[in-house]
Amino acid sequence: MELFNYFQTCVWADIIDIDNKMLEKEIYNFSLNNPQGQTFSNVGGYQGYSFVNQEWVDKVAHKVPTLDEKPISKLTLYTWANINRKGNYNKRHVHMDPGIFLCGVYYVKAPENSGNIRFFDPRGPLMGSMQDHNYFFGGHAHQFITPKEGLLLFFPSWLEHDVEPNNSDEDRISIAFNVVVDKI
Repeated sequence: MELFNYFQTCVWADIIDIDNKMLEKEIYNFSLNNPQGQTFSNVGGYQGYSFVNQEWVDKVAHKVPTLDEKPISKLTLYTWANINRKGNYNKRHVHMDPGIFLCGVYYVKAPENSGNIRFFDPRGPLMGSMQDHNYFFGGHAHQFITPKEGLLLFFPSWLEHDVEPNNSDEDRISIAFNVVVDKI
């Protein structure tokens, strides 16, 4: 029997080889020089927009998922640094802007129990009660990815996600970003 897998939602994962201790130091210095930060989805913690480390940007830009037959002409990363201390988390949200190609997060420091990222089923909450969904996919309304140092994730901007509270005594440090392209 042939199976057609329609409407799948992709989340891409890779590892970046970079000096995370150096990035951690830069992010802490950035937060000291830009103490105000912003509040969007974060509950507690620090979000500092426009954090840039060019080596990191170049490595991430090189990893942006593309199709060989549809190259992307030019892309820009809009970044922000996150420092989530014990008890800090991020509320459920999307990055809803039609100009965003993909979103992503890179984990600079991710101690054990520092909070998983959770992606919600985009088909809505009613899916959990459907027999086929329960039978074939276990009825899950969301999926978790446990962060680890060096992990890079890309996902669609419309995919709802949140981050669990940091239950570690150490900070979880990440760089979140939106990928914007000139032309597809």
